[in-house]
This record gives sequence, C-alpha cells and structure tokens, in this order.
Amino acid sequence: MTTELLWVDYHDKVIAVAAKMYERNIGSALVKKAGECEGIITERDILRHCVMGSLNIFNSKAGNIMSSPVLSVNEGTSVIEACHIMREKKIKKLLVMDNKDAIKGIVTMTDIVNYLPTLYE
Repeated sequence: MTTELLWVDYHDKVIAVAAKMYERNIGSALVKKAGECEGIITERDILRHCVMGSLNIFNSKAGNIMSSPVLSVNEGTSVIEACHIMREKKIKKLLVMDNKDAIKGIVTMTDIVNYLPTLYE
C-alpha cells in the first residue's frame, strides 16, 4: 500500500496534474472538492480523454476526466479479495480506508505484484 498520496483540486488543469504525477513518478492523483475525495485521475484517464479523446489537456480540469466514485476497501481486506475486486471492476487501484472511513492509502496492482513473491520466500 502506498501512503504518500498526491492530492489535486477538482478545478486544477489536467496538464498541471499530469506534470505533478510525472514529477513524483506516480500513476494517479486523488481529486478533492470542498475537502472531500471526489475521484481519481490515472495515467489511463489522461490518455483516454485528452490524448485519444476530444478534451484539451491544457484547458480541461481534473474534475472533467476523473473516475468517480473511487472504489475502496477496508484496511483489513485480504490481498486476494482486493485482487478479486480489481479484476471484477477492471481497475488497478483501490483506496484503503480505516474503520472510521479515513483514507489510509492506496493499493495498486503493482503493490500486489511486488508483494506476491514474499509469500513464497
């Protein structure tokens, strides 16, 4: 699980979000509006909407291309269950929440792939 999350504002330009993602070498950013998590922008969202689609990366806002709602799991959810959810929903990232619905981090398919070999050591 990754605990250092990139937060961007709903009204931020997509080009600025992409630059922040590039600078931090991460594949997603959480989108906030009025202090709440409204969605997530992934590299794939940027490619789909701005590179291959009709939206302008310089003028479009984060809120225009984000995926929402962001799917989540409880921090006690097993890796296997998280994998099932990702496969069923065709996603590669899940928010991880604590018992008070506070965001603890994000688990990615990369996190899971990196974790699996430790099960056999």
